[in-house]
Amino acid sequence: MLEQTIYSLEFWKHVSIPFVAGFIGWITNWVAIELTFRPLEFVGIRPFLGWQGIIPSKAGKMARIFVDRTMFRLGTLSEVFEQMDPDKMAE
Repeated sequence: MLEQTIYSLEFWKHVSIPFVAGFIGWITNWVAIELTFRPLEFVGIRPFLGWQGIIPSKAGKMARIFVDRTMFRLGTLSEVFEQMDPDKMAE
């Protein structure tokens, strides 16, 4: 009975489903990560044909938001410079 099951095509179809699904899931996740971070510079013909990673293409906007939110918590730029001690920074 077991030999009939192991040599059955239907058995191997059912056994292969999780492996094929896992492989396809791994490939799609890998492609998504690659397209998120690479390439750093735009590749192609602007503005219609080509690609740049999502994170690198939005780096300026993300940096601006980060600085604005950080400065909001710390205070104005002049207040930050007033709190700095040049002697401690030189050490």
